[in-house]
Order: sequence, then structure tokens, then C-alpha cells
Amino acid sequence: MVNINLHAVFSVETGVKKFRLDIPEGTPAGKAILQIVALYPALRKYWITEDNGLSEHVFVVLNGKDIYTYPEGLQTLLTAEDTLDFFSPLAGG
Repeated sequence: MVNINLHAVFSVETGVKKFRLDIPEGTPAGKAILQIVALYPALRKYWITEDNGLSEHVFVVLNGKDIYTYPEGLQTLLTAEDTLDFFSPLAGG
């Protein structure tokens, strides 16, 4: 099971701030994201593009690091100890 934390608008849309996602060890992060969207369809408009890619409107953090800092990016394999955090982009000046 992977720890999932939804922040800002994502927790508002789903009514959930954190939960555990029951997925097999070694599941790619991108596949886990699709499973989260299946559980909480309200996230689709924020997370998934028309071509089924990950939207720029979601910032994915794996164990405290941007998912794209890992060499495999969204193909990074998850373990039971992992935590995925999802943030909406922030703007301002």
C-alpha cells in the first residue's frame, strides 16, 4: 500500500486529504495515478489531458521529491513505504 496525500483543490474536490492505495509493489507511479483517478473521477479534469497524459496542473511529489527528478519519472516503481503527494500549481508574485 502506498500513502497518498491530496492537497488544496484536490482534497476539496474529493473530500479526502489522505488515504492508502492498495497496489502491488513495483507498480509504476503513472499507473498508480490512473488508479487514483478511477477512485476519484473528479480529479480527471485536473490530472489527465485529452491524450491521457499527466496534466501540467498537477505537481507530483514522491517521498518529498518532484517525481521528475527520478530517472524514470512517472515510470518509477513504487514500494509499500512510498508516499505520493499531489499539489496544484501555485502562482503569484
